[in-house]
Amino acid sequence: MKLLIVTAVIAYIAAALSARKEKTHIISTFVGLILHAGITAYLLIGQAGWFFSLQNILLMLSLLVILTLFVSRIRIRLTYWIATAFAVFSLLWVLVLPYSPEYTPLMWESITHILFSLTAYSVLSAASLLAIGLWVQTKRLRHISLNQKPISQNSLLVNQEKLYRMTAIGWLLLSMSLLTGILFVENYLGQQIGHKVVFSLFAWALFGILLMGRFIRGWRGKTIIRLHLIAMILLATGFLGSKIVLEYIL
Repeated sequence: MKLLIVTAVIAYIAAALSARKEKTHIISTFVGLILHAGITAYLLIGQAGWFFSLQNILLMLSLLVILTLFVSRIRIRLTYWIATAFAVFSLLWVLVLPYSPEYTPLMWESITHILFSLTAYSVLSAASLLAIGLWVQTKRLRHISLNQKPISQNSLLVNQEKLYRMTAIGWLLLSMSLLTGILFVENYLGQQIGHKVVFSLFAWALFGILLMGRFIRGWRGKTIIRLHLIAMILLATGFLGSKIVLEYIL
């Protein structure tokens, strides 16, 4: 396991360093994703059930963030570096401070809800990293010089369109997460996760407003970026904040 983790970390770092060399970048990222997926599956699923610890959730989130950026062909170096740092941190945390597994038998309804939630958070997290990259790309374009290297291989308009599409997909997944929670999770609002649901609903509403503003009024630029990041902060506060408090503080 240790060798697999170290190899995955090296592959991700090599992919980030070779962003301008497409073949090397693709191969390194693919190797990192395969190893990362294997490690996550091994730690997440056992014979006794599923183990959704904070470590395993971060492993899965970072895996899906890298996968989303890779499939979407996001060519902003800053975005890839942040995603790589997140993945490397998640892997090294498992290597240095492993968490004792306590597998819990779960019904398929609960598993469906959790997987929708994690996938939604992952896609929206990847979109948030793209939003940060877009903000830097916009600032660079205002002060561009002939000697400066471009921050992205894609144009600003192409990256903006990718941000909207990723946000729309993430919002639909978040909608399914909330719907399956209401339908499948008993006492959904009355458990310790009540505050998480409230934060998620606020974030869902903000992402919805963002998409409506884009399609109806043509919002773009700083307005979209700020609104997206505020919504993502709410979502992360509700989800990861509650996991940190429940597992490491209480």
